Amino acid sequence: MCGFIGEISFNKIAKENIDTANRQIECRGPDEKNIYENILDLNKNKINLFLIFNRLSIVELTKYGSQPMYDEILNTLIMFNGEIFNHQELKREILNSNKGITFKSANSDTELLLIGLSLYGDSFVHKLIGQFSFIFIDFNSLNLMMCRDRLGQKPLYFNLESDSLKFSSNLKALKDISQNADLDLSRISDYLSLNIFPGSKTMYKKILKVNPGQLIKVDLNTLEISNDYIYWNPDNYIDEKVFNYDEFLHKLNNSIEIRSKADVPVASFLSGGVDSTSIVKNLYDSDLEVNTFSVIYNDKKFDESEWIQKVVSKYRTNHISINLEKPSYNNVIQALDSLDEPYADPSVVPSYLLCKEISNHYKVAI
Repeated sequence: MCGFIGEISFNKIAKENIDTANRQIECRGPDEKNIYENILDLNKNKINLFLIFNRLSIVELTKYGSQPMYDEILNTLIMFNGEIFNHQELKREILNSNKGITFKSANSDTELLLIGLSLYGDSFVHKLIGQFSFIFIDFNSLNLMMCRDRLGQKPLYFNLESDSLKFSSNLKALKDISQNADLDLSRISDYLSLNIFPGSKTMYKKILKVNPGQLIKVDLNTLEISNDYIYWNPDNYIDEKVFNYDEFLHKLNNSIEIRSKADVPVASFLSGGVDSTSIVKNLYDSDLEVNTFSVIYNDKKFDESEWIQKVVSKYRTNHISINLEKPSYNNVIQALDSLDEPYADPSVVPSYLLCKEISNHYKVAI
């Protein structure tokens, strides 16, 4: 997961404060850190831009995948966290459209997203298959777009005041550079009732989430929201179709296949249950190298090592297990500290430890 933070303001930007806040995000993008800054002359005044991007290189490992990505010809810019699984298909579609477009990269989904949005605007979002959050700026129309994937897998937060727009993929970093970011005590009851902070509001005043499936446009001339809508809603897909096993298997296999495409090795969680075992079997049947990681417990009530070992043996995976005898106090604090907001699910601790171990060996895990 990459990470970014930025501010667009009619006033002078405190760059040092943003750079300091970005230290909380650098762990998300250890491969490369880039800064973009600019001053735009508007009709009545000037607007300042300061953006920082921290890259985790998964596809297009060359400089042609670096961000913030700016296209000099189209005069557009993007900061994008996530992965567009069908980017090569969409790239071919653009190349065949006779629009005279050329791509600098061989495999960059960031470049595909930048060019697609530049050519087709927000309608291009409907073509995307993947998990993403992005900030897209069109310097020709002086419009900014904030968008998040259909299920909200990738985070995006923003703070919009009368004279500035601040945004980040990390809530704690954004809180450090935002005005009116005191705790919103009225939200405590939501958390105690639901164990999460639902909706677009966060635990901080004046800081909002971009909702899953939401697209927000901001006019840079005024720093006001000009358009805001949900481009995808699961309610529109409810029906009474009879379950089709073959269709389900096709969708499952395709989902696993597109998530396995990367320019770096990919690992998999393995709990020994139906879900993770199905993914491992699919990877094995596709003649892909299978790299698995598990958390095992000494407590027989929770121990699934018997089933894990059966899967490891049958599909000959490269396997590593973490023995979670009893989480230490530090384990719990570290796991909670990795979250932007409190999330009352005890699985946070083993998941954190598992991801921490995987990160020592791989950049991607299914």
